[in-house]
Amino acid sequence: MLFRLRKRRPTLAERAAPRLPAHATRVVRCYRCAHAFEASAFAESTGCSHCGGAVRIPDVVITDGHWGGSIQTAGKVHVLPNCTVRASLIVASGDVLIEGIVHAMIIAGGTVRVTSTGQLRGGARCATLVIEPGAIVRGGPFESPSPALGAVDIDQAARAKPGKGPAARVEALDSEIEPKPTPAEPPMPIILPRGDSPARLRVVR
Repeated sequence: MLFRLRKRRPTLAERAAPRLPAHATRVVRCYRCAHAFEASAFAESTGCSHCGGAVRIPDVVITDGHWGGSIQTAGKVHVLPNCTVRASLIVASGDVLIEGIVHAMIIAGGTVRVTSTGQLRGGARCATLVIEPGAIVRGGPFESPSPALGAVDIDQAARAKPGKGPAARVEALDSEIEPKPTPAEPPMPIILPRGDSPARLRVVR
């Protein structure tokens, strides 16, 4: 007789993902002041150690759509295909990936990418803006790279109308404005005396 030995099945504890220690931390970047600080690896939200504002930590994945207020996270935002998002503001410390339709103003500390199936009807102020062939982008303003993360009042921007408020206001930095050159003054004529006689003024009538 031929006997086949079955492999031992791993136990439930072995199949489970390794657990993090209770004191594990991770670095979080506040989307209100752009300050980086450490927070618990298990926390869903925390308070910024620099500005004291409330910060939401987990990534946001939108699968069925979103209508209403702002979307705020210290992680990433992913809008899946066939989803429609209508919000006054989307602010993320990380990247924003758009594969569906987004009607919003976006402020991101990372890359805003609009794929070939995505549509962005609004504006974006981010570190890097990537628009793939086939994407539809309408609206504005668009600023990349942008210092908006940490410089814009998020609460005031979330209450503003679409296209209005501090999130949609792009201000030029003083260092980017080149001073206008001042016109050079014409040189003064130099009259040299001839010999020992003093210089005379010739009058032409």
